[in-house]
Amino acid sequence: IFQESNVIIRALRDYLRTCHLRWQKTIVGEIRALRDPPLSDETAQQGAFDLKSYVLGFAEQRRLLDDAAARRRARSAFDRWLRDIVSEPALA
Repeated sequence: IFQESNVIIRALRDYLRTCHLRWQKTIVGEIRALRDPPLSDETAQQGAFDLKSYVLGFAEQRRLLDDAAARRRARSAFDRWLRDIVSEPALA
């Protein structure tokens, strides 16, 4: 039974990893397209990382800590990030 559950756990982990990588690739592409010419891959990769940190931070503050202001704070952080990423020079 233990080995069978390890196989299932590995398969589930692999599936989730594949889904996450596909999602990340999509997000990076959308971030690159925020400017013309497109943002560098490094800038877009960093942007995807930043966005994920906002989502995880919101989930922790709202769900775990019951912070009623979490949505406002997350939105403010996102708006600031979006403003910065479209106005700052792209990384090479």
